[in-house]
Amino acid sequence: MALEAINTRHLRPEEVTPPLDLLSVLCIVPECKKALGRQIVEVINSLFVDAMTSAKLMAHLLTLAVLVCENFDENRDYAVECSFIERVFQALDAFQKEGIVFVKASLVLFTLFWRNEKPEMVAHRARLIRVIISAMTENKSDISLQRTSAAMLSDFAHSDGSLKRMIVGLGGKELVKHALKKGGAEDEADPEWSALAAFITIDD
Repeated sequence: MALEAINTRHLRPEEVTPPLDLLSVLCIVPECKKALGRQIVEVINSLFVDAMTSAKLMAHLLTLAVLVCENFDENRDYAVECSFIERVFQALDAFQKEGIVFVKASLVLFTLFWRNEKPEMVAHRARLIRVIISAMTENKSDISLQRTSAAMLSDFAHSDGSLKRMIVGLGGKELVKHALKKGGAEDEADPEWSALAAFITIDD
């Protein structure tokens, strides 16, 4: 029903978000993600152009992209075939000042790169690292952006020695330290972050 509504009813951007959210909920169920994954990827791909003019629609679209691709290599690989990587990098450029879009777009790219050892992914990872470090430098007060970015940089550093050297060379180690500083009451309200923060490190 959600796919049909998006594909056949010529919905306005503000009308597309409810069926996108429904698909996001359905993607929590592995069987649904397996059965409808390619169709969902195609729907996301068809909406990227419209979403470039709406931060709200782009945020919903990127949320669905993460959910349909994570922990499911077939959907992830199909999304890569559908040029998701370039489209998401375009979204990062278009919404530089929208923290929520930046975080979600970065998570989509991180999901597409995760456990994807194709040679071309090395350049894409380096490209994302540069974007992340630039955003962290320019948005020191955005706690969500800082913490999500720190977690991604830590994972990249732990997975690849050359990426780690690049992150350190670009000043990423200090940015991660800044992101890990205690946030007082905010940390108490987010125990998941406190647990995750213990594993976020970038050593010399």
